[in-house]
Amino acid sequence: VMYLLIYTVVTLAGILTGNIIVSILGSAVLLAWGSAVYYILNIYKTTFYMTYYAAPDSDDIITYFSPVLCAMNLCSKMGEERTYMQYTGWMAMTTLICAFAAAVLVILCAVLYKKRPAEASGHALAFEHTKPLIKVIIMIPVSLAAGQLFSDIGSDRGWMIFGIIAGLIITHAVVEIIYEFDFRAAFRHFISTGIAAVLAAFIACFYIFDLGGYDSYVPDASDVSYAALTSDSLQSAISIYDKNGSYVDTNTYRLNNMKLKCIDDVNAIAVQGIPDTKKYRSECDNNKISTTSYTIITMRWTMNSGRKVYRQYTMDLEQKDASRAYDNIYATKEYKDAVYPILTADDASVKNLYYTSPCSEEKMKLSKDQTAALLQTYRTELYMQNADDIRQNSPVGEITSHVNPVNSADYQYPDYYMQVNEWYIYPSFTKTIALLKQDGIDVYAYADTDNIENIVVSDYSGYNTKSETFTDTGKIKQIMEASVPAFGAYMNTGLNYTTSETNQLDVT
Repeated sequence: VMYLLIYTVVTLAGILTGNIIVSILGSAVLLAWGSAVYYILNIYKTTFYMTYYAAPDSDDIITYFSPVLCAMNLCSKMGEERTYMQYTGWMAMTTLICAFAAAVLVILCAVLYKKRPAEASGHALAFEHTKPLIKVIIMIPVSLAAGQLFSDIGSDRGWMIFGIIAGLIITHAVVEIIYEFDFRAAFRHFISTGIAAVLAAFIACFYIFDLGGYDSYVPDASDVSYAALTSDSLQSAISIYDKNGSYVDTNTYRLNNMKLKCIDDVNAIAVQGIPDTKKYRSECDNNKISTTSYTIITMRWTMNSGRKVYRQYTMDLEQKDASRAYDNIYATKEYKDAVYPILTADDASVKNLYYTSPCSEEKMKLSKDQTAALLQTYRTELYMQNADDIRQNSPVGEITSHVNPVNSADYQYPDYYMQVNEWYIYPSFTKTIALLKQDGIDVYAYADTDNIENIVVSDYSGYNTKSETFTDTGKIKQIMEASVPAFGAYMNTGLNYTTSETNQLDVT
């Protein structure tokens, strides 16, 4: 099917042209034009839309605009499958679409072949009236690409205008020379060039000035079925693995699996994110980044129609309305189920548990009933946890399941164990902490100053590491009271987590 599609595209180029060299160039244009246009417009979106976020499947979309890329993508997807030559539903659908496109092109080629004048042989194009159209559709993407290229070089809007004009002039000259096989043709037929210039200028302005209102768009809550929200600054210490033991991108997982029904709260954060993102972009452009704590928030709305809308905001999540909205979101089961894998994990997979404190890691010797009771208690307290708790506190310990992955043979060391399903223990999880103590795990043992002989404090902020050893009991106590375990201290930086003022310690 892929061969037939590419063959018919090349055949179409041969029918539209009358010269072998031009037909080769025409084949290249037809095979690559769609993907080139998609890619160029995507660059303009990325450059000028402040809230643009590329959908996870955007790399697949571009392949549909080129038979060659589509064939390469199919081969690549098949190679990625664990089972050799596994043919998935996506591949079947793509093949059917390509078969339909090939059938349409076969019919088009047959019609054009009958209409093709016999005297077209030797001419650049077989159909004279197609010359302006083909010229325009080539000039527009080339000029836009040239504009972006010069904009990147000069970092100035004037350079972009220069690039678009240069792209138009050069493309006009090259196309006309190819059409007529005459260098003097570069000074003819400027009407089509004027049309291309107007269209290219409109497309550039559409993105530069956001004439479509992309950055200011927030879907109406009544039009949304459910939504998702994620950030690298929220619950960032959580890891997710698939059934084969491969790491899964956390943000992608949350966007695909989170189904929030509190659309008004999601929209409240988006509404605050619009001016914040604009302010951040302005500060970046003027090299004046403020001390405000900015957080990158990515959202996905799934509309009632099934269409997915993505946006990404750079904002201060702790502003009043946004903060209140996030508090409501964090309290929902839908949010936590997509963020903490332990909440939805199969109970049978929760085994081989290890407890990690700031000073050590030890295997937990629990019976099946003890594990079930601990899991139920932890899940209950995690569901009850509010956003203020993660703002004001850092985890004091962590439980993980060590699982030998299915594809352990892929690793150099056969005893490799994957750590999954982190259970971060917060001070507020009093019932969980009590159960751990019953099971022989003292969560706060690391902070027992009576068992600490000395503490070495190191400063890595300069070029040379500075270290000092403290043995005084009073100093040791002060240091421990001012310290939090590092493994979870930066989990929620988007909520401006800082140690309290009483914990600011000068040990000099």
